Amino acid sequence: MKIAHQFLFGSLLTLFFFSGIQVLAQTTNQVNLLWEANTYTPAFYRGHSAVTPGSKVTVVAAAFLYDGRGNRLDDASLNFDWRKDNRPISSASGLGGKSLVFTAGAEGLAHKIEVTATGPSGQNASHDLLIPVRDPKILIYEDHPLTGPSYHQAILNNYNLVQPEITLIAEPYFFSQAEVKNRRLQYTWFLNKQATTFDQAKPNRLTLVVPENQAGENELQLNLSNLDNILQAAKTKLAITFNQSNFNF
Repeated sequence: MKIAHQFLFGSLLTLFFFSGIQVLAQTTNQVNLLWEANTYTPAFYRGHSAVTPGSKVTVVAAAFLYDGRGNRLDDASLNFDWRKDNRPISSASGLGGKSLVFTAGAEGLAHKIEVTATGPSGQNASHDLLIPVRDPKILIYEDHPLTGPSYHQAILNNYNLVQPEITLIAEPYFFSQAEVKNRRLQYTWFLNKQATTFDQAKPNRLTLVVPENQAGENELQLNLSNLDNILQAAKTKLAITFNQSNFNF
């Protein structure tokens, strides 16, 4: 009987110990930060939108603060204190202010974002992160007349053109969504440093037709700028070879 009592006591002690750990884990005050840049990525892109100069960035605090009974406090009852680059942001701080929206600075910077969430009884938690600012970029893809754009493989450096013509499509990664949607991006195509004509209704597309009896390497360049934000611009170059096939033996 004594052994049975000892076993029961040990079991209850073990249950209480692990239950205490579980309660403690569930009621540890903490706050996490999630951010999203309002920049364009194609529908097939599975990565995170990048922050670029002049783009809008939204940071949201996910707070997990608890009262004395282990109940999670509602965000509306929490006071959020925001700081950006070591400066307080009073316009975003306050009761229930769980989000911060700001405009990114120049390329090469990294914005430091900090938040402290405080409950009615003084319970609190803090978190900070660095958000890098990058340049937007252009990727060019082949646009097949039957199957559409070959988004699975971008043309990065050179292209050997063996068919009579090719249509290329440019995707403006990480430019502000509003300007992409409102067609406020300016495309300028150059072939061998000379501006070349393109369809003004579809400025992100260019069709190249191989001239008769002309072979060799040609330089294709695309300059892209945001008409509403001079900080957002990108360019890319490709070496396109006409009428020559690559053979690997």
